[in-house]
Amino acid sequence: MSRELTGPLEGGGLRFGIVVSRFNRAVTAPLLAGALEALAAHGVADDDIVVAHVPGAFEIPFAADALARTRSLSTR
Repeated sequence: MSRELTGPLEGGGLRFGIVVSRFNRAVTAPLLAGALEALAAHGVADDDIVVAHVPGAFEIPFAADALARTRSLSTR
């Protein structure tokens, strides 16, 4: 039998980075809007969200790595 681990759904005080591709905006724009809406619904402040737009899927891991390494997502 599998175990299920759950945690609180409160995101206040946490920092988030979102990387979104400019390619195929018909798909990626609604995904970004949904992610931002979900974060706001769980108490994440706009100032605690950084969105990086990249040309395509190839650049996503590089941008995510750069966000993870930058102080813009570090704890205050």
